Amino acid sequence: MVIVLTMSIALLFTVEKPITSSTTITLVEPFTCDCSVINPQITSRIVNGEAAIPNSWPWQLLLVFFTAQGWPRFYCDANLITPKHVLTAEHCVFDSSPRYVGVISHLHIFHYSTRSPSRTHIAERIYVHESYDDMTLNDDVAVICLRTNISLDYQVSLACIAPANLADQELIDGQPLVAIDWGAKESVNHTRPNELQQVRLKFVP
Repeated sequence: MVIVLTMSIALLFTVEKPITSSTTITLVEPFTCDCSVINPQITSRIVNGEAAIPNSWPWQLLLVFFTAQGWPRFYCDANLITPKHVLTAEHCVFDSSPRYVGVISHLHIFHYSTRSPSRTHIAERIYVHESYDDMTLNDDVAVICLRTNISLDYQVSLACIAPANLADQELIDGQPLVAIDWGAKESVNHTRPNELQQVRLKFVP
């Protein structure tokens, strides 16, 4: 089973053109990723999704923007790939100032009043893909470097990034996938669930 990470992104990439720096980020991988301590339970449903078991997807973070009053507002999903680096979609952070961007860890149920200083982590830099196209959304991927490390525990751990040779291994038609997010459940009124959602999908080439 393949887990679909952050806006259905599951790929290896080189990050270029950082928003707040002229250098190119290099992610050295001294950390170990693993399966969740809390096993997810997924039904056979294909559409609409269902609430996930709390902390069963421990690398899943909530990407937020902060108001002038310091309150977080939901924006996108993100995945923890090192204790200090977060993978997300570039359209979520395009032209955003790092000081207004952050992620919330240890989260399952989100309310707009959610604010926990010990679990809220502010961005230091945002790195975007040099080939991103906001019309086609090609290369829609970004890495956020946090000001401080996120402490890892049984509720928070690292997502496993595909090895470099994955590009030579194509997904098989019908291969089972799982998508996880707090995204809108309806395309019309964009109603968002409070609980983290999961849904089983199949790969279509």
